[in-house]
Amino acid sequence: MAKNILPSISVIIPCHNYAHFLGDCLQSIIGQTYRPQEIIVVDDASTDEPNKIVEDFKYSDLRLIRVEHRSLVKSQREGILNANGEIVCCIDADDMIDPFYIQRGVETFLEDYRIGVVYSDMEFVGLMKGKTSFPESSLKYDIQRNNYIHSGSLVRREVALLTDAFEHPSLGDYTVDWFTWRKLLKAGYWAVKQPQRYIYRRHEESYSITRHWRPKEIPGYYESAALSEESITIALLANPTVQGWEKQRKFLEEQTWPKDKTSIFLICIAKDAKLVDKIKRELFALGYNDLRFHLEDSYSSLGVTEREHAIMHLLSSEVENNYFIYVDQHISPPLNVVEKLLREMCENTASVCTDLPIDAWQVLSLKYRGGKPVRATSGVHRTFSNAFCCVLFRLNQFRRIFQQANDEPSSVKTSPENYFQKNLEVPFVTKINCDLLSKVEIVPPCEDQVDPDSFQKYFDETYYLENNPDVREAVNSGEYKSGFAHFLQYGKNEGRAFRGHDQVFDEDFYLKNNPDVLEALIQGTYSSGFEHYQKNGRREGRLAYFY
Repeated sequence: MAKNILPSISVIIPCHNYAHFLGDCLQSIIGQTYRPQEIIVVDDASTDEPNKIVEDFKYSDLRLIRVEHRSLVKSQREGILNANGEIVCCIDADDMIDPFYIQRGVETFLEDYRIGVVYSDMEFVGLMKGKTSFPESSLKYDIQRNNYIHSGSLVRREVALLTDAFEHPSLGDYTVDWFTWRKLLKAGYWAVKQPQRYIYRRHEESYSITRHWRPKEIPGYYESAALSEESITIALLANPTVQGWEKQRKFLEEQTWPKDKTSIFLICIAKDAKLVDKIKRELFALGYNDLRFHLEDSYSSLGVTEREHAIMHLLSSEVENNYFIYVDQHISPPLNVVEKLLREMCENTASVCTDLPIDAWQVLSLKYRGGKPVRATSGVHRTFSNAFCCVLFRLNQFRRIFQQANDEPSSVKTSPENYFQKNLEVPFVTKINCDLLSKVEIVPPCEDQVDPDSFQKYFDETYYLENNPDVREAVNSGEYKSGFAHFLQYGKNEGRAFRGHDQVFDEDFYLKNNPDVLEALIQGTYSSGFEHYQKNGRREGRLAYFY
């Protein structure tokens, strides 16, 4: 497009039995300060003869196409395919536009070549009165949260065709616009608001009035956002030294989200080239079209918090789909986990996690109801924080948080869970689905696969033997080479402590897993979780840290 020459525009009017409104719509288009190159009325199986209205307008660039789609989006696409303009605009036959709408719209495209859509605020007439106040651009507000771009927006025709934005699966009429714009913007184009208004006519024949929803038919967020059509990334941490890959491989093989809508991002922590090659071969045999394999043997030498931040930082840079699930190396999720977690998403949800059996692992998401902690075992609840074990994230919030601070994850000392929660924007929340239980599969590693510089450096052999006389006796008799060998095989799953509670205290962990202590801190009973632990927690047998 030349900078000072306005691009040509084709206006498309899908019409199904709206002939009595069509004249007003056409009059508002012909009266524009910048007249369209052509106007295409797409008569979709109408019985009220809109062709007679078209014939009454003596406008040389006005033509009519007859189709039998009985679908708004298919009629829009039919018009776009038959259009010649550089810009297209689909205006509903019962709506209108103000006189400067087209001129201001096409002028906006000249501001940046990355603009793919120009939308506007709406003015309501008829049975509804008022005006909208939409965000200024898609750079200011995430289109994934809710829709603010109406069907009468202006679109680059080339972009609409390249992105297949108007090519849809079978979706309800209440969701097609939103799905259209999300497809287009996902390709990297921008949507920008122009100053003029689209005039939306609300009348007795409007779909929102004539469609009488039964309570059970009212679409929820999952349906209205067409999340069933989303491509999802499953990101897994695989560590062959703990022999957990087989469980993960089985999950990827049998999980129920369509493989053509699933991307796999596998982060492998390994130094053994044979194990790495084996995992790669088995991964590629699973039948997914989009696979990414990231080998990071340096993670095995990092501390737990540092390693977890490095992983989150990597995902924030590499994941591309709007939603993704992170699965830790010890977790075996339910096979329907993608759909079940997606169904708990709403406009202000940043993440949703599965629950974990309380006797299997101590890292649990704190559940809240009405602002107070609860011990829930069923239902969906707000949480104080999500455990990053099996959790679905909204990518934009995840990326903003883990890329905002710095490029050195090792400089962040708090846990990723706590860091994520502290940096959430209002009004975003985290949730847990207690009806969805993940299994914790802690499989002990073979002794010849243990990295002595990673986990073993945290292990206190003297403490372990002194506090586990049965193990000490077994070591003395030669049944085990060391207390560490016993811990790897049995002690970890049995919940035996491998170093004294006084040697390390994790404030975040303690408060996260003891909501009554957190409540006591809020009320001022204790100055810290550590104070409670010293006075009561040790005596009560509460864990002071997670291993």
